[in-house]
Amino acid sequence: MELYSNEWNLFDTFRTVLWYGLSLLIGIPTMIYSIKRLKDTKSREYYIPIIILVVGVVSNIGILIAGNESNNSKIILRANYDGDTNGISIVMREDSSYEINNYTVFGGEYINGKFEMNKDTILLDRQKPIGNDFMSQKLIIDHDKILFNYEEDSGYDTAYFVMKIIEKNIDVQ
Repeated sequence: MELYSNEWNLFDTFRTVLWYGLSLLIGIPTMIYSIKRLKDTKSREYYIPIIILVVGVVSNIGILIAGNESNNSKIILRANYDGDTNGISIVMREDSSYEINNYTVFGGEYINGKFEMNKDTILLDRQKPIGNDFMSQKLIIDHDKILFNYEEDSGYDTAYFVMKIIEKNIDVQ
């Protein structure tokens, strides 16, 4: 798996709701009208809007299902940091893949990639910084938390910027 990143923002939700809302607002009355007129006139031309709406709905559902790929590998570690206006969560799997959700009030980004683990140290394969370099490439597991915020002058922040481990299915030495 290559490093993958997908950004999202608050307005994606509004755009989606608007798109589906307008589709329902136009589609349902069109479908009802076409079915009524088809029964009354038995004309084939009223099949056209019905076919277009059915093909559109089936295609949209197919695209949503196909775009919703999931990794069935067992989760070995799940952790989360939840700040005042931002947060970051990580899911690590048995097949050495990880998923990071870096989020704020107005948006965020999903990042997928591979990791290597050596005792209590996790090394992510990414080269681009996450959240203005908020999360380092090297993570340290410290009992029930993950240290992820590294500063050159002071080292890892162990007090405030730490991820709480939610699920842990591995032994760390």
